[in-house]
Amino acid sequence: MLTGTFIPPELAIAPSPAAMVNGLQLRTVLVDHQSSFELWYPTQDLLAVNEASLLMSDFARLETIAKRLTWLMGATCFVAGQQISLHSTDSWGQVQTLLANQACRPNAMIWEYQGQTIRPVYENQRHLGWMMQSPCWKISLMRIEGGLGRSQIEVLPVTVQIGVEQSVVRRFRGTRTAGLGEGDRGWLAQGQAWMGNVRRFKKQAQNS
Repeated sequence: MLTGTFIPPELAIAPSPAAMVNGLQLRTVLVDHQSSFELWYPTQDLLAVNEASLLMSDFARLETIAKRLTWLMGATCFVAGQQISLHSTDSWGQVQTLLANQACRPNAMIWEYQGQTIRPVYENQRHLGWMMQSPCWKISLMRIEGGLGRSQIEVLPVTVQIGVEQSVVRRFRGTRTAGLGEGDRGWLAQGQAWMGNVRRFKKQAQNS
């Protein structure tokens, strides 16, 4: 029986503005080859009242999409680029708890799809090999405050990354994993966490 796309049509379409919006741009975020969703993207720091209201009113819809994708692939939280949770979570409620612990109270968000990346691995300027990271979605959280007919956007330091935690490392012959820097060890830890998620899903499938 066909069940449609992962993001249903009622979630995929962004709300229509009641008036002209010069400070917002309608963008499409890819989910897979069959589905995507729309969002309003701010193009300036100061927004008109109707533009700010449109972003804030769309927050619940985008959170629902985040909840669905987090359940499927897991999410990891970062503060100023540093991971604040040891492992990813498949619960958006846990993400909200982590945000609250960081005194983060967003009322708007923007999404960015980040495709597969391949980057070199170095230690002390020595090229040890290459690392591949799987595609993911980066969510930037914002706080919009109004005043004097215009609303100011504050981009919060906490970001959420949704995606399967899989990284592949290929080292040149003669190099060792112990030679990786702290940042690269973090990438390896993400790969190990991904393997744990795979084992968990396999166990759930066997018990169902």
